[in-house]
Amino acid sequence: MSLFDKIMNKFRNKSPDEHKKVLRPKTEYEEDIELLSKFQFDDLCSSCVLAGNCKEFYSKSGIEPCKSWSVNFDENKKKNMLLIDDDPGVISTINDIINELIDEGEMRREEWNILVFTTKQAGIMFLKSLRDENFKIDVAIIDITFGSILRIFNKNIKINGVHIFYFLYERNTDLKFMFYTGNPLNEYITSKKELREFFFSTKKKPISDYIVSKLSSDDDEIKDRIKVLVK
Repeated sequence: MSLFDKIMNKFRNKSPDEHKKVLRPKTEYEEDIELLSKFQFDDLCSSCVLAGNCKEFYSKSGIEPCKSWSVNFDENKKKNMLLIDDDPGVISTINDIINELIDEGEMRREEWNILVFTTKQAGIMFLKSLRDENFKIDVAIIDITFGSILRIFNKNIKINGVHIFYFLYERNTDLKFMFYTGNPLNEYITSKKELREFFFSTKKKPISDYIVSKLSSDDDEIKDRIKVLVK
């Protein structure tokens, strides 16, 4: 049973009065998760809103990025870490910090598979890889805002870090993670409020507990947070 089904099933076996309180239209995030859970990812270009720009940008090289992504696992390594951000520069910074932790003996390189997803298609390609490869992530450093947009049953879904978190957490409720983002998640903006509420309904804690800001955090703070995650 999926995590989504478990969340929805908690409303079963309630009294009529209780049902009146909980029977309501699905939220945007509940709809997104249901659609993404059913999506087959077989023909991404027909569903990806970015496909036209993507093909035009890469026409000179003849490469379509969505055709070239793969996940390589070393089965001798016990743990999987996910780095996902639409900015390759951010990924480079995090990789440098991880290398420092390895040099300082805080991490052992031989224990970790480090999986990197970047560019605007990162969210889409991660979900496709997760579906295809059926792996579990132990530690994740997740951006919140990507440029990944899928059109499923006439609905444009802007894939973000909370979608990514949901599917990671569905497979591993012991997941250690942080959101590394420049998005302030203004609670007075409806879409951000819905994001906060959906995260809370899944994790039972406020998303703010897991956010490290790109705008105000220095490398030492990020390093300390990653050090806690990998322990």
